Amino acid sequence: MNYYKKKIVLIISTVLIFSGCGFVAADTPVHTEPIEIFEMELSSGMNLISLPLIPVNNNTGAVLGNNTIHYSAVFRYNASSNQFEDITAGTMDVGVGYFVNITSTGIWRYEGIPYSQMQILLHPGLNMIGWIKYSKNITSALSCIEDKYRYIARWNASLQSYEVYNPHAPDIFNQFTTMDRGVGYFISTIREETLIVSSRKQQCRIASFNIQVFGRTKANKPEVMENISKIIRNFDIVAIQEIRDITQTAVVKLNDTINHDQEHQYNYIIGERLGRTSSKEQYAYFYNTSTIELIGSPYTYSEAPYTDMFHREPYIANFKVKNGNFDFVLITIHIDPDEATQEINDLPEVVEDTKNTFGNESDFIILGDLNADCRYFDENGESPLKSSDYFWVINNSLDTTTKSTVCTYDRIIITTETVADYTKDCGVFRFDEMYNLTYEETIAVSDHYPVYAAFLSDMDSD
Repeated sequence: MNYYKKKIVLIISTVLIFSGCGFVAADTPVHTEPIEIFEMELSSGMNLISLPLIPVNNNTGAVLGNNTIHYSAVFRYNASSNQFEDITAGTMDVGVGYFVNITSTGIWRYEGIPYSQMQILLHPGLNMIGWIKYSKNITSALSCIEDKYRYIARWNASLQSYEVYNPHAPDIFNQFTTMDRGVGYFISTIREETLIVSSRKQQCRIASFNIQVFGRTKANKPEVMENISKIIRNFDIVAIQEIRDITQTAVVKLNDTINHDQEHQYNYIIGERLGRTSSKEQYAYFYNTSTIELIGSPYTYSEAPYTDMFHREPYIANFKVKNGNFDFVLITIHIDPDEATQEINDLPEVVEDTKNTFGNESDFIILGDLNADCRYFDENGESPLKSSDYFWVINNSLDTTTKSTVCTYDRIIITTETVADYTKDCGVFRFDEMYNLTYEETIAVSDHYPVYAAFLSDMDSD
């Protein structure tokens, strides 16, 4: 074993314990982006790096050469032999970590196509892996192997020592909390696992759906219930309007159908029965318990005495993304069509009251069947809900009805502060096209399509 190999083994043995370490083989990279240039400073001595771009020429000399830096040796770790391999005269690939001995500090520079997705096999014990073009919080980056790895380590080239992240320790005790591009890592796994990583930031998909007179009759139609369940499973949270069931059994049956033989389980919360007449309705929120947690207790908006602002008062709940920091308050409502303008104009008062309830929160989302179009509401007119404090995610150009009408009744409206978390991914979920339903099968589900919007899970600042 030559000097450099001895030096690397010595470095590792001082901090890490070998236990079936693995050479990581990356699947064929997926890329559609143009060629870019990557630059990073490498310090004199050992550096643990990876390739965030798929190199135009993966020859080691081409990736590290071109007179950008000076190095004397390059190594990767092989799982089957538990030995480092000298690839100084070989090739370098994405998804793999490399130890490079730099003879003098300089700027590493090379060209390639952005490496934005990877799928790599992790062997039991220690693995030396690479990373993609984009940096990510470790919790988010490794969510697919959560509780299946012991620790991650990276090499601090300036100090020539390791830094370690322990997933079971508070962040204050960890020496780093992000996976960064251009950096190589050691990861110790409990058993064989597949790490799947995408550059797409984690998102929370929130939807609203008026299921149209949802009660025992609809709940007793298996094909309809299956279609509704499939729709709901497309989203992390769905606000439901127009539940009409005095027995309270239809929602229970729906939740059972959603969860039948499914890995990810949903739960729901349901509001009180509301309405000025004998025909009462309820709201509900169905949410994926793997991705979403309910914070505190949901409640129905309490109107000021003698005001009677709403036919069916809004139902309000606070949620948080589990693998991220996006927390938010949902305000769902089914607005009376005959009083649509007045009720829509009164919604800012609900938001202000809700802000007082959740003093530390700034992300508020109004969603539901607002009847905010056609003969019920002038979508181009003025309204307090159209002030600079609000952004209408579902705009006037969309049709949210399944029948012959062309109206944007269903809406998602967010407070201005929430815009920073909004991904600009929104729309009408055309379940008839998605599931190849006939017109009769479609309207058996509802006369409304769900509307949805996606929000970043880990970019919240409040």
